[in-house]
Amino acid sequence: MQNDNTLGSILGTEENGKMLDGICDRDLLLELNSFLVDGNSTNFRNRICHGLMSPFEIDYYGVYLWWLVLKMIKQTSNYFKISET
Repeated sequence: MQNDNTLGSILGTEENGKMLDGICDRDLLLELNSFLVDGNSTNFRNRICHGLMSPFEIDYYGVYLWWLVLKMIKQTSNYFKISET
């Protein structure tokens, strides 16, 4: 038996037992989940993968994703706990 590590399971926001518990800042995790996975929000990943977005929407939401990535790269220590063992 092999468990799939889908983006939904990686960015899961339930309290215990998720892959990023204790590693990723909870607010960032909620923001990524809401933008990329949650069907009640933009669900950017699903809509772009299935060709359901116009070029205008891709540009509009892509800028937001770009800034999220830059924020994670430039402020890594603020959003991720890296153990030094």
